[in-house]
Amino acid sequence: MTVKWGVTGAGGIADKRIIPAIREAKNSEIASLMVRNLGRAKKLANKHGAKGYYDNVPDLLKDEQIDAVYIATPVYLHCEQTIQAAEHGKHVLCEKPMAMTVEECKRMISACKKNRVKLMIGFMMRFHSYHQKIKQLIDERVLGRIIQIRAQLHLWYPDAPGSWRQDPKLGGGGSLMDLGAHCLDLLRFFLGESTRVMAMVDTVAFDYPVEDTATVILKFENRAQGIIDACFNIPHRENLLEVYGTKGTILASRTIGPFEDPKTKLITDEGVKELDIPYINKYEAEIEHFSECIEKDLEPSITGMDGLKNTQLILAAYESAKSGRAVEAN
Repeated sequence: MTVKWGVTGAGGIADKRIIPAIREAKNSEIASLMVRNLGRAKKLANKHGAKGYYDNVPDLLKDEQIDAVYIATPVYLHCEQTIQAAEHGKHVLCEKPMAMTVEECKRMISACKKNRVKLMIGFMMRFHSYHQKIKQLIDERVLGRIIQIRAQLHLWYPDAPGSWRQDPKLGGGGSLMDLGAHCLDLLRFFLGESTRVMAMVDTVAFDYPVEDTATVILKFENRAQGIIDACFNIPHRENLLEVYGTKGTILASRTIGPFEDPKTKLITDEGVKELDIPYINKYEAEIEHFSECIEKDLEPSITGMDGLKNTQLILAAYESAKSGRAVEAN
């Protein structure tokens, strides 16, 4: 079976990363896409070899050739469009963060369950081959008991009038909501659930009404401590990932983000070992996984509940930053 995909919000990340991944995936093909301007939609369809193109979501969802929809629109539209897709019998891969509120996440999960379609959230960083290896090393206790973990995602994102990521009504927040979502999910992927959150957010370098700088500290159920930093204002970055345990340490750079030249070393009593793992396209792996779940009727490895818990952590972090106190993460 080849899963035929439709895409809402086909510009930006979808145009650069996801649609090419759909085209390259062994079990998927791009069927139709949608952006708000019909002329641009036609241009993108021609670029990517899609037969259908639309300037509105209802028309896209009426396209009978589509099996699954990738939702890449601003966050405030995720809930509405996921429910619409589910009601049309389309499986949904929704970009992160899942939604603006926990209640919206619950509605999305309920709609997909009711209509018997699959829902996955786009935390593609889990599919990175180095992150898969780090998860394996943690689970096999090669590092011993995990004491502390840090994930960092920085980029340069200056004032851009009209950008939805810089409008709190459209994106729900700034660097924490957008970049921090990936870091928080990675820490959950590695260590499990967090019980307490503390955070600071600020707009340090730019003038838009969302934060460009965020630092979050977490406590996990296993008593490990986590740190994430997510910034829109760092032009020169390595995006570090560090895991410290009682028997070993992992120091990684350029595994989080768009880089294709990751570096990771494992430090134990036996010495320092550079991990040499074949690089895979994490977007392509994400698409192939979800398409396989559709084909074989499997539960996706990243569920709607993962998206909901991620949103809980983000909102708890914002609450902490506002109140100046630690907040329970539930």
